[in-house]
Amino acid sequence: MLFKRLILMPRLVKTSSICLKQERTYLAVSLLNNKLRLRQISFNNNQILRFESIGSTGPINEKIQTDTLNQNESNENEESVEEIILKNALKFVPEYGFTTEAISKGAMEVGLSSAAKGIFNNGAFDLIDFFYKHSNKNLEAYLENLIQEGKIKRKNELIRSAIVYRLTLIQPYIKHWPQAMAIQTFIPSNALVSIENLLKLCDQIWHQVGDNSIDINWYTKRLTLAAVYKTTELFMIQDKSENFKDTYEFLDNRLKDLGTFNQVKSNFSNLAQAVNGSLTVLRNVLNLRN
Repeated sequence: MLFKRLILMPRLVKTSSICLKQERTYLAVSLLNNKLRLRQISFNNNQILRFESIGSTGPINEKIQTDTLNQNESNENEESVEEIILKNALKFVPEYGFTTEAISKGAMEVGLSSAAKGIFNNGAFDLIDFFYKHSNKNLEAYLENLIQEGKIKRKNELIRSAIVYRLTLIQPYIKHWPQAMAIQTFIPSNALVSIENLLKLCDQIWHQVGDNSIDINWYTKRLTLAAVYKTTELFMIQDKSENFKDTYEFLDNRLKDLGTFNQVKSNFSNLAQAVNGSLTVLRNVLNLRN
């Protein structure tokens, strides 16, 4: 281990999320094959960041590699500093909600200044969007394992399992999810991204369960599943039953209403009704809580 002075240019300060008050500082670095990796280490009882060289163009690259959270050190994935902050921020959502304050706490968790929240132009929505996309990735891995096990083979049962699992990822944050849904819904630019995330979620589920539609059914299946998921999600944020028992009963009824997915001949009104319903329900829920 050696000490090297790093000159942090303003651009690098922003993209690397360092957000230091000084332009020059000393960090503990380890040079290895001209690659830079971000690692958390302890130095004089303080948490600091260790940068190991990543490229020949400069000391700090916008993409850095860090130990994957909750995994062994040997299993490393490349992540941006923004992703690291947001992943840590989720730890603080139960207390602070999907807010910029949670983002600040996430930055401080990895040894950065709380001012790092300033690099997220969309504020709290960036945290919500990260959570949604990260949950979709978790669902993809879950479905893949479920299919490989071969215990569930019918498409309808796989789809139900996928929806149930995806909803369980929200439940640790259920107290704050109505507000998160409002942020996704009531701001037009956020709504467009959120609808895209929802449709990608439904496409992901259909693709993994083996749907090979190439006609109009490709669209109707995904739009109909989106309506089922969204209405169930809305029901869940109001559900007071033990372990969300009523939510899963509601889901089963929606799936029964649809019948066999291969015979669905729905249209865009399904999703439109779900979106309109979400606006009404969210307003009511938020008004009650206020």
